Amino acid sequence: MTGVHAFTDEYGDASLAVEKTGVTSFFIITVVLVRDEVVADQRVRLEAIRRKYFGVGEMKSSSVGQDDDRRKRILEALMALDVSTYSLAIDKRELDREGGLAHRKSFFKYLNRRLYERVFKNIDNTKLIADEYGREEFMRGFVGYVNKHLPLTLFTRRDVSFAKSSDEVMLQAADMVSGSLARALDPGKKSPVADEFIALLQKRSLGVEVWPPRGLPDVESAPDPADNEKDRTIRRHCLRQAHLFLREHIQIGEPSDEVRAQIEVLQILLFQVQFADAKKYVPTGRIRDQLRSQIGLQLSTRKLRLVISAMRDAGVVIGRSAKGYKLPIDERDMEEFVAHANTIVPPMLSRVRRAKQDLGLASLGKLDILAPAKFSLLRRLVATLDADEASEKS
Repeated sequence: MTGVHAFTDEYGDASLAVEKTGVTSFFIITVVLVRDEVVADQRVRLEAIRRKYFGVGEMKSSSVGQDDDRRKRILEALMALDVSTYSLAIDKRELDREGGLAHRKSFFKYLNRRLYERVFKNIDNTKLIADEYGREEFMRGFVGYVNKHLPLTLFTRRDVSFAKSSDEVMLQAADMVSGSLARALDPGKKSPVADEFIALLQKRSLGVEVWPPRGLPDVESAPDPADNEKDRTIRRHCLRQAHLFLREHIQIGEPSDEVRAQIEVLQILLFQVQFADAKKYVPTGRIRDQLRSQIGLQLSTRKLRLVISAMRDAGVVIGRSAKGYKLPIDERDMEEFVAHANTIVPPMLSRVRRAKQDLGLASLGKLDILAPAKFSLLRRLVATLDADEASEKS
């Protein structure tokens, strides 16, 4: 029975008193996933990386500190391994201290559910190994959560254990990924080359979830210096609509699969704008892969389009091209958004108009395919086309 080893370690602390010295703005959990059949080989390769860059000591992000060139070399080596990663980054500045997550148990319970959904719910046979130092309260709660929500069967394996990071080099890799994400996300640790860390980590990442959705003031934190006022308006509006949608739909409870898909897709697109390359589209295949790996949803390209359409109907502006999907951030993006619509709407409207005219003639005026009330908008649009054509001929 094949399965996956999952090694987890964290960055930061659970305190919400982020204004206090020494309290981190983010709490980041990383899971390093390794297939059972290659875990021994990958340990050997990882141990060689540790010896090369750390000598006799542990591979720890904190010991690399602000040496960004060294960090990049280490991450390049780690991303060459046959592993996958998933990270959950909680921005504690955005949590409501008067809400449920202000309480330590509720905070951990939410993290328990998210980690459960990403690791145990979607992988039948999993052995989770956690760093025994510092976060035992969180992991003990996680074991209880898994036992409650995922009954054992003859076809599943579910093991949770603890180990010292000094004895398990894979835990050290999880520490390095979490710490490197902190260098990209946490304002107290952020590096000038944060985007390079993100680009490296994405090579093996099944997803980085930043929760809750970024506050609106932060949406405008890093606009392109070349942006004009129109670009800034477009960026502000499109990101605001995305954030408002997430704030309305993300709940601590269990959303439907349709809403889960919408939330995940939008978080992928937001992450691309806020932490990766805002100018690039996210390929359709990558979105589908992340939906499958992160929440276990197998969506065809057609079903993904329906997910996107539902969010557009709710006011979220999402651009599409042959390269994939993105949140528009400037005039060029919006021009592509409108140009895509222009390839669909006018031809379809022209076909409907032609069919109305032809069937009207064939029936001697007795058949009007746009007569039903549900087609009132189409009827007005076709009437506008008729009027424009008459005006041009007069």
